[in-house]
Amino acid sequence: MTPVSGYLVLTRPSSNSRFDARFSALKREVLKGIPRITSRPADLRVQHGIAGCWKRPPFARRGSRPPTTPPHIHRPRPNARLREPLFSTLLEFRRQMLPVLVAILKVSSLIALPFVLLVGGSVWLHSRAGWPVWFALLLGAGLSGCVIGWYVFRLTASLNRSLRFEFVVSRVALPLVLVYCGYSLFYLSRVHAKSDEVRQYYTSVHPLLRVAISTATVFDRELVVTDLARVAADYDRMGLPRYENSLHFAQEDGYVRAVDLRTLRRAEWRNLFLRAYFGAMGFRTLRHVGTADHLHVSLPMRTR
Repeated sequence: MTPVSGYLVLTRPSSNSRFDARFSALKREVLKGIPRITSRPADLRVQHGIAGCWKRPPFARRGSRPPTTPPHIHRPRPNARLREPLFSTLLEFRRQMLPVLVAILKVSSLIALPFVLLVGGSVWLHSRAGWPVWFALLLGAGLSGCVIGWYVFRLTASLNRSLRFEFVVSRVALPLVLVYCGYSLFYLSRVHAKSDEVRQYYTSVHPLLRVAISTATVFDRELVVTDLARVAADYDRMGLPRYENSLHFAQEDGYVRAVDLRTLRRAEWRNLFLRAYFGAMGFRTLRHVGTADHLHVSLPMRTR
């Protein structure tokens, strides 16, 4: 009997002896309980044996079936059994949460689309295409109304209600958008203004900027407007150098094109979201410190 790499190999003695018969019988009895293997170490592989293999021995031929090894030779690493339940849990979590995240993204996109067309579309038409401000705002309101009308039309169709799309847009969606635009243009809540003086100057701000501010207050209830219109004496009072090209002054069209929004005592993710919103709508944003840390939002002049 010769051990080869953890296996017991029975070999026949080289010379004939009177123990050949006993050796053959002993060999048959022993081989009944252990895997049969070849006697050549270079071609050593299991013919049949115990089920369960952790690692293919290095001496097995490529393409051949890996031999079955006893548990005491190649044991699995302790962390392997710990990682398997964790990995399966992560896969199950992803399988369950992925449809939820996709549904949330779809609903958020459907809600934001009318506001994007109203604010972003109007700003693009006015600043890039050169449309007059009121025509740009009217077209943006029309696009937003069409989208809202389509939502209502699809909702009524799913409820087996026969309403024409033209009727929904003209009688429901467009009046709703026009009322919202009128509210945004002429009213700023006391909650979102630093002082009554800011509210008094609200109508001097550019109409597109007013609509954008009112839309931001829908999603950010903590938004506060700290400064709107300025005159040269205001810079002397604040101890700042005069900047003649400031958009806080009334421009050629008679409107103020810049506002300051509060960033102090607010969560930083809210400030980042606010800046991303105005930037995506086509406004210029600048986070700087003048009299206090604030977000400066301005509407760029029309490009010729």
